[in-house]
Parts: sequence; structure tokens; C-alpha cells
Amino acid sequence: CCCGQLINQHIPPPPSTTTNKNGEETKQVEAQPEKWSVSKHTQTYPTDAYGNLEFQGGGHSNKAMYIRVSYDTKPDSLLHLMVKDWQLELPKLLISVHGGLQNFEMQPKLKQVFGKGLIKAAMTTGAWIFTGGVSTGVIRHVGDALKDHSSKSRGRICAIGIAPWGIVENKEDLIGKDVTRVYQTMSNPLSKLSVLNSSHTHFILADNGTLGKYGAEVKLRRQLEKHISLQKINTRLGQGVPVVGLIVEGGPNVISIVLECLREEPPLPVVICDGSGRASDILSFAHKYSEEGGIISESLRDQLLVTIQKTFNYSRNQAHQLFIILMECMKKKELITVFRMGSEGQQDIEMSILTALLKGTNASAPDQLSLALAWNRVDIARSQIFVFGHHWPPLGSLTAGDGTAPEKEKKSPAVQTKAARGKGKGKKKGGKVKEEPEEETDPRKLELLNWTILRDDPLDFLANVFDSQWVNSLEQAMLDALVLDRVDFVKLLIENGVNMQHFLTIPRLEELYNTVSE
Repeated sequence: CCCGQLINQHIPPPPSTTTNKNGEETKQVEAQPEKWSVSKHTQTYPTDAYGNLEFQGGGHSNKAMYIRVSYDTKPDSLLHLMVKDWQLELPKLLISVHGGLQNFEMQPKLKQVFGKGLIKAAMTTGAWIFTGGVSTGVIRHVGDALKDHSSKSRGRICAIGIAPWGIVENKEDLIGKDVTRVYQTMSNPLSKLSVLNSSHTHFILADNGTLGKYGAEVKLRRQLEKHISLQKINTRLGQGVPVVGLIVEGGPNVISIVLECLREEPPLPVVICDGSGRASDILSFAHKYSEEGGIISESLRDQLLVTIQKTFNYSRNQAHQLFIILMECMKKKELITVFRMGSEGQQDIEMSILTALLKGTNASAPDQLSLALAWNRVDIARSQIFVFGHHWPPLGSLTAGDGTAPEKEKKSPAVQTKAARGKGKGKKKGGKVKEEPEEETDPRKLELLNWTILRDDPLDFLANVFDSQWVNSLEQAMLDALVLDRVDFVKLLIENGVNMQHFLTIPRLEELYNTVSE
């Protein structure tokens, strides 16, 4: 059957009967069975499988929470379960790992760098890791990194496996409501099903009625990631949870997944692990040699087509179709970061993940600073955000020689420019200084004045506006850093122009005294 089970495993429908005029029943001739579909041939009912798993086998014992859900479960219901019932703290970053489902070998050095970088990125930022949940392919390598980490420390990283219910080995053992089940991690080499990876902390098993088939989890996972991205990192910070795709090896469908990430609204940045094989290597090659707009030379185009054919055992026509998808990805290559081990300027995959988020989201410098604050990564702020000529004006434009805030911070751009442009009106005869004119407060006059200055000297006007916004952003970041107890960020902000005498107003002091740090 199309659902993956044998026809005789289905409960046959009772034969339909009709009654003729004489009251005799006659059996209807059975029509040709229609093609199986989820909507027509499955029923939805309250879940009958959730609780705790105790993994056995492989010389270690781990526990995880699990639930079987319908493939079309609403993402807000799932997140409510994760936060309220599983008591998970919302992440400050979501790393979604995609790649090959078939087992493959990684170069030992690359595997070590990948594992350490992934764990460091998750540990230092308070991230969740999403994977396919089963112990094959790239998920097995993620599991090895998680296992190595948990064996050296007490803390476990929140790794959530989202897998189809129909491909799980020994799923019958999981049936039961609010139960604790022993789960064997030893896989059957003759089975087409897969065991769950024991290094994960939670499992969401999506059921669409199929057996031995992937696909039930795809839409559910994508919608859950989108819903999580809309949640606020922190009550003080306005940013949603950033999501990044991490691509390791993979088949042709992984290239389609990358395109889906890039076409999301807002788009999701993607990190490609070069050297891991197949789809990842093809993506990184195209990224390196394609020009802006997804254009590539004729000779390299032919080379790519041949590589796709050989890698995936494709026909020329199939390779051409995948090549089109690949070039669509390259039209948004600014959202793709390629990690090449040993490449100059690239330290580890953890930095690639975090910097991809900063550049890929196209966020303003204040928003990027808020992300670094939420992750408590002062190194990211120092090396990626406070870069002269990149995001911020130079330090000297904000701080006077004696360390006090410049006068223009204290006045609106319109007023300070007006004072600067008054010619010869500052003194009377005899050298006496006139009293300072009162600042204009009428909104209509201020608006007219601003437009006049913008017309006469637009560069001066915009510079003043930018400086004023920058000061406000830095001072807001300082307030957040103090409330969140980020000592290193307080030092960094002082180094970069925040004047504490100007910052510590009475209202801010009151807020600091009245706010309890989270």
C-alpha cells in the first residue's frame, strides 16, 4: 500500500449492501480501491504515546522525553508542551542541523572541529539543537558530539530530535500514556527502520499514518522553527529567537532545504560545512565560484553538472533540474556562510554559526548588539560589531577630550545646527556674551527647522541624527547589560563611548534599583 504497510495489514471495509423492492439484500460490486491519502485514510485521536525513555545498549544510560503527535499539530501547541510540560527554557538561538540520512564517514579532524564548534555554540549561547532524531547519517555525528560533551560534564545540551513515527524501530515499545519505557539502541541491520539517538534530550515523533517513510516531520519541523523564531529572546530585548541552518553532507533534497531556508520570510542564514561530502561540497563549490545573482561561467557550469550526475547517480536532465535549484540558492549567497577547515580567518565552526547570524539577518548594529548581549558573547561584540567603519562612528565623534559627553548629545539636531550656523550673533559691542536663546519646543516649528537644515546641509543633519541614535542605542545596551549582570559588556560599552555621568539619570537609577535581574 502507499502508506508503507502490506494491503492485508489493513482492516478491510465491510461490503456495502442494498435492499431491493422485495426486501432482499444484495451485495454491491466492490469498486476499484482508490489511492491511499493521509486525509482520507487516517483518523486523528488523542496521542497514545508519551513519557520518558531510558536508553539501554552501547555501554551508557541516558534519559529523554518523547511524544507522538499528528503531522499537522499546531506549532503553538508544541511549544506550549515544550515550555510548560517539558519545562524547557526558551532558547536564545536555534541551530537546525540538516544533512545526509545514510551513514557516512567524516574526516577525523573535521568531525572533531565540527563537534566541538557545535557544542560550544550551543553551550555559550543557550541554544537548542534540532535534528532528525534517529541514529544515522549526520544525526549520528551530532549524537557523538553530544555524547562526548555529556561524558565530560554534568550539563546536557537541549537536543531535540524531530522524526517520523513510522520510521522508528521498536515504536510499539513507546505506546503508553505518561510512561517510562526502556529503549534498546542496538539497531537491526536487516530492518529498514531506525533507532532513536540516545544522546538527544527530547523527541517529537510526527505521525501521518505511513510506515518506513520520511516526510511526516518536514512541515511540522519547519513550522515549529518559524514559531520559535517569533518568540522574544528576553523580556528586555526586542529580538526574536535567531535560527540558523547547519548543513553537513546530504543528498539532493538538502539543496532544496537550503533554498527553502533562504526563501523564508525573514530568510534563515545557512552555514555549509565544506569537506563533509556530497551536497555540502557542491554548495560550497558553487558559492565560491558563482558571481552575484547566481551567475556562473559556462565551463564551471558544465563541471558542476558532471559532479551532480556522478555524486547522485543522476541523468543529465535530473542534474540540470538540481543545478537550477542550486543557482537559485546562489542568488542569495550573502546569506550563506561556508566553513572551510584551516581556511585563513576562520577559527572554528562556532564562530561561523554566530557571525552568519549577524550578517545574514541584516540586523542593525543595535539589534546585533542585543543578540550578543543575550548570548553573553562579548568576544562577538568586540570582533564583529564594534568595528570602525563597519557599523559605528569613531569613538572621538562621541567623547570630548576631557571624557565628557559632547554638547551635541544634549540638544536636538535641529537646535545644535541652528546655533552653529548663527553668524556673528553671539556677542554684543564690548565683548559681552548674549544669553543663550531658549530651545525651540513647538513641534511644527521644529519640523520646519529640521527640513530647512536638511535642505541646506544634509550631511551635517544626518550625521547629528545618526550620532544621537547611536548614543541612545549604546545607553539602552548599557542599561540591559547592567540589569542582566553582563560585567564584560559594561566595560566594553564604556570603552566605546558610553559616558556614565551622562547615562546615570534619575529615572535610570530608579529603574536599576527597582529591577530584579532575571
